[in-house]
Amino acid sequence: MNGEPSAAPSPDRHEESPESREAALRRVLVWYLHSADAAQTWINSQEAHIPLDPPGDDLTPASFADYEEAMRWYEAERGNLLAATRAAEEAGLDVIAWQLPAVLRSVHMLLNPFEEWLAMSRIGLRAARRLGDRAAEAELLESLGMACTQSHRLSEGAEYHQGALAARRETGDRLGEALSLNDIGLIHLRGRRLEAAKDQFEQAAARFQELGAAQWQAVVTSNLAEVTYELGADRGGFRLR
Repeated sequence: MNGEPSAAPSPDRHEESPESREAALRRVLVWYLHSADAAQTWINSQEAHIPLDPPGDDLTPASFADYEEAMRWYEAERGNLLAATRAAEEAGLDVIAWQLPAVLRSVHMLLNPFEEWLAMSRIGLRAARRLGDRAAEAELLESLGMACTQSHRLSEGAEYHQGALAARRETGDRLGEALSLNDIGLIHLRGRRLEAAKDQFEQAAARFQELGAAQWQAVVTSNLAEVTYELGADRGGFRLR
């Protein structure tokens, strides 16, 4: 792993101006943001990256040679990543405060550190709402919906995913809308509301087809097949031999 956050030594905090302290904090937070983004590349390469501004010529984020190295970094920095998100909110750095938990969602959804996942996503959601950034808000609502669903809080998860769906429709994010429909379908499937699940999956499949999103269309087609099988089984339409 290469790249460490560096800042000029400050023997006496009282000698620093507020501007200098803010710049130093921002530098550390940007380092964590881009290092987490680099770790995502190895830990969950299937997930899309959040677009980020460049870190700056004078800052070198961490880089990783493989999955194991990225995971070691994440495990070592877990507490600092949560602290960094809180520090961003406290300093009024709302862009970083929503981007950092959004970047880490792809890691959290694999490892399920629910306490950190929920805490960071709630900070990110507050930051996105202060900014009035509906697209960012949708990202954090989706993250909270995933965290609640994976921790078996289905009603709460459904509310977050419905919020993400509304935001994505408002912003014209057709791919995001289809993803939210699939997420809501999965919650209905878990809750055995099979007809509702089928309706959501069918809507998602139609949008993925319109967009030419073949990978996601294959995913939702698999979900449709599962719910169709479950409906048939409930109605006595399938028999095991």
